Amino acid sequence: VTALLHGAIEFYDGYKSAQELRTFSVNIKHKIEYFLKLHPEDNVFYGQIGHGKYDHDHNNRPELLNNQCRPAWRCDKKSPCTEPAAETAASLAAASIFFMKIGTEKALAMKCFIKAKSLMEFADNYRQKYHETVTDAYNYYRSFSGYFDELVHGWSWIARAEEILGTAKNKRLAINKAMGIYIKYLENSYPMEYSWDNKLPSALINLAKLTDEPKIWKKLDWFVSKAFTNRQETTNFGLPYVSDWGSNRYAANLAFIGILAVKLHEEQQEKWHQEDLNSQKVIDQCKFVANYILGDNPMKTSYIVGYRKPGSTASDY
Repeated sequence: VTALLHGAIEFYDGYKSAQELRTFSVNIKHKIEYFLKLHPEDNVFYGQIGHGKYDHDHNNRPELLNNQCRPAWRCDKKSPCTEPAAETAASLAAASIFFMKIGTEKALAMKCFIKAKSLMEFADNYRQKYHETVTDAYNYYRSFSGYFDELVHGWSWIARAEEILGTAKNKRLAINKAMGIYIKYLENSYPMEYSWDNKLPSALINLAKLTDEPKIWKKLDWFVSKAFTNRQETTNFGLPYVSDWGSNRYAANLAFIGILAVKLHEEQQEKWHQEDLNSQKVIDQCKFVANYILGDNPMKTSYIVGYRKPGSTASDY
């Protein structure tokens, strides 16, 4: 959800010109209203609704799951769940920016902003890998990379939201928290993916925008080069390869960070810090990935459900 909002914020005019802004707004509001319900009070967050095995065995609509076990996993001071709490805070902060931008949901924007800050404080003050509380997640989506990337990501989005809905002082405090965690725990971390488990690449986009720190730019450009445009692991036909499980998803995520980096470099008039990179090279690779997924591939098959024939007819979820 944070990634969707990130794209809508940065490419707002594109959504508007494609006449998809209302469609996006309606859909994202549904997700955000759910997120708001997950944080009913300070220091409480529901880290999972549902059951891993049942959910994976039955890819049905909610109304067809009436006989399914739907437990709710409550997180609090004694049983924290840092990663989903911090990432949900990031989503709510991004939502506050988006809803302010469209101009018709200012009350919702402020509600998202307030909840995001409360939830971020909980995530940071009470740290624990979430699968130690939400034990059902261990065999499905346990935290491999730890929670520091989500904490940096969350605080970076809080800082961006403070710029629009808050104060300069609180923006600086949020930046300091994000940078403090990054420098202490992640400065020597070099991820090769942007995924549900690792949010650092998106956090680097925000931190470069917020701080203009040379070391952040260098790390971001390293990621775009080594993990995306010059990635050694590719499929037989050149698609960046991360994992068998959702290979197109991982490739699209890399392209998303790439195009965000291009936009940021152009806006800030910042030179690329990798000799093998330039904006056009990154744009070309982004286009290749997007076109491949849409159907310009050796199979001549679209991997987007309903986009064209022949193509995919059912999604994983």
